[in-house]
Amino acid sequence: MTYINEDIEGFQGLSMDCSFDVKTMFALCVDNCFHVLVEDKDQRVEEDSDSDFQANIDEDDNRSEVPSDEANDDDDDALSGYESDNHCEHTNWSDEELDNDPLQGCMDFGDTIFTPEPGEKITLKKGQVFTDVYQFRQVLKDYIIQEGFHCVRDKNEKQRVRVHCGGENCAWRLHASTLPDNVTYMIKVCPCEHTCTRGAVDNEVSAKWLASKLMDLLRSDPDANLKAMRHEVTKYGVKPQYMQFYRAKSIALDQIQGNHAKLFEKLPYYGTMVLATNPGSVVTLQCDVEDVEDENGLGVPQKPPTFKRFFMGLAALRDGFLSGYNPFIGFDGCHLKGPYGGVLLSAIALDGNNGLYPIAFAIVETENRDSWSFFFHNLTIMLGGFSDGKPWTFMTDRQKTISEMAPNVMNRRCARHICANFRTHFAGGALKKWFWSAARSYTSSGFNFAMYKMKELNVNAYKWLLAIPSEQWSRYAFDKRLKNDHVTNNISESFNNWIEEFRPMPFLSLLDGLRCKLMKRLTNRAAKGQKSTHELMPTVVERLNIAVEESRKCEIVVAGNDQFEIKDKRNHFVVNLSNKRCDCEEWDLSGLPCKHAIVAIKHNRQRLEDYTDKCFSREIYMTVYSHFINPINHPDFWPEHLDATPKDLQPPTYRRLPGRPKKNRRKEAGEGQSQKRSTVVRCKRCKGWGHNIRTCKGPTQSRRGATTTANGIYCRKIHNFKPLAIQKDKVKHQC
Repeated sequence: MTYINEDIEGFQGLSMDCSFDVKTMFALCVDNCFHVLVEDKDQRVEEDSDSDFQANIDEDDNRSEVPSDEANDDDDDALSGYESDNHCEHTNWSDEELDNDPLQGCMDFGDTIFTPEPGEKITLKKGQVFTDVYQFRQVLKDYIIQEGFHCVRDKNEKQRVRVHCGGENCAWRLHASTLPDNVTYMIKVCPCEHTCTRGAVDNEVSAKWLASKLMDLLRSDPDANLKAMRHEVTKYGVKPQYMQFYRAKSIALDQIQGNHAKLFEKLPYYGTMVLATNPGSVVTLQCDVEDVEDENGLGVPQKPPTFKRFFMGLAALRDGFLSGYNPFIGFDGCHLKGPYGGVLLSAIALDGNNGLYPIAFAIVETENRDSWSFFFHNLTIMLGGFSDGKPWTFMTDRQKTISEMAPNVMNRRCARHICANFRTHFAGGALKKWFWSAARSYTSSGFNFAMYKMKELNVNAYKWLLAIPSEQWSRYAFDKRLKNDHVTNNISESFNNWIEEFRPMPFLSLLDGLRCKLMKRLTNRAAKGQKSTHELMPTVVERLNIAVEESRKCEIVVAGNDQFEIKDKRNHFVVNLSNKRCDCEEWDLSGLPCKHAIVAIKHNRQRLEDYTDKCFSREIYMTVYSHFINPINHPDFWPEHLDATPKDLQPPTYRRLPGRPKKNRRKEAGEGQSQKRSTVVRCKRCKGWGHNIRTCKGPTQSRRGATTTANGIYCRKIHNFKPLAIQKDKVKHQC
């Protein structure tokens, strides 16, 4: 193939001489210099001066066509004065001519892809270029809904799209097809203005289109309800159906959060990245593998492994907990709301400011003995065991597995859950009052008094509570070495509420979302500790201030040798500042001076900070939050040859339960049930009280007051009838 150069003033034109049979065609446009290789399998192309490309340039705002016989200069001189001209003159070509002569598309091809801005009005013009047919169809659909007309698609192929307006006597039409690269799309017939009236275009609305318009709303609020989504699309003038919103929300959330089933394959790689970026962490992935025996009796995997459980404990959380910890951990699980269900188990501790400090969490199939054993086994490996002589205490909702796996650990049971079970057997506000009085009592005398009052009310309730060891639910029997007086597992319940936004997400998005949220929490808590100027944390200071106000009602009698007798109403308490002990035993258990101790401390002109346990100090708080979680790159930037097993992890078996999926947790008795309507109902049939129309057995009440008896006899009812009144020997009916 030989190229023939034609020198034109300010332009280097290139023509060609093809002397062989070819099959495809390419066009390369560089600064309006076209190097074209035309290949046709059935026809031979001969050199023709009319088919040579001519270029129009702009010199002194005058356009002129340069004859080809003047192109005799040197190549370098010809290109030296060239200036790009992006203004191409358009010629009216028919649809057939445009499709048969794709080179004309190159002449009109601009270097800008049409991309409408969000909220911008779309205007379609001849020569607009689109990335591919899919982008063009999306823009066309937006234009149809924007203008509100019925669109008839004559051709809707990958190579060309031809549409016209279905309105009466409307001449609007549009034709677009691919450029020579067979990918880029361009409008080749410029549409005229519509002459029809605007109409409904709900038939153009699809779930995919609706998802693209709801993307921003669902990205900021994944739990947006139907009312919010309808308000979002009101500006487009469409009224989609309920199921369209349902499908659109699913599509949008899959694009935002990821597909639930497809993301299971990335879980092994995610665990590997966590270990690589946060050395010392504990990550365990447990799978189910179905094996079948071959001819030799050996087990051979029949199907790819399926997901079962995933445990993750980050090194920064472990190191912070062990560096200044109070050995108290709360365990709980919350149900996940995705299509594959599951339960998130968690281990939560408390920091010096009485704030949540998550240690580890795991995704399991359900909450049973095996899943808790899996979680506690990995937690033991992470923390190095619980036999170091510290007063380890676990708060649970009666998970027997944890108490069996750690027999040397003190086990507390959540008093709120005990109360809920207690009220199912023994109802009454008085019994509930004495139960909480017994649970919150710091002294054995207060506990025995509350139990005695309960015994007077109901002996069976008294025996039911005595069957539960008091060291599991009453403060007076707790280990005084642990400076913690919690009787409920609210720390775990608060954590479950704190992660509410992640519970409907895919497992990978949930785990990574928790990691990012914990990473941010550690940084914010460290900054909060640095800003604090007090030796104690703000929550502790607030609690001490309340005790100081209450101490003003107490009287003090000095006994000497740092011993005092404090009179509080009708009770007397002995305070020993040297031993940091008070007979009310609140100081012994909580680690914070009680109101009786505060009176003695103030009398000696001493500071409360010196008598507060060191676990509440700012120094320990900063030590705990001196460890940070390292970030992880987006999956697109993970190493290509990342070693992780298994390679093709599959989701667990999907078991869809009957009925509509439940997302709201079932609240227990006394947990703040939502207000319901009055239990006294009125029948719409007979207007009677205490029953509804389904169970009505009375006569039918008509609107005018007539009733129908069981025998079908109509009676007239007189409203507001009053007895006879005799006035001046005249009888009057007062109706």
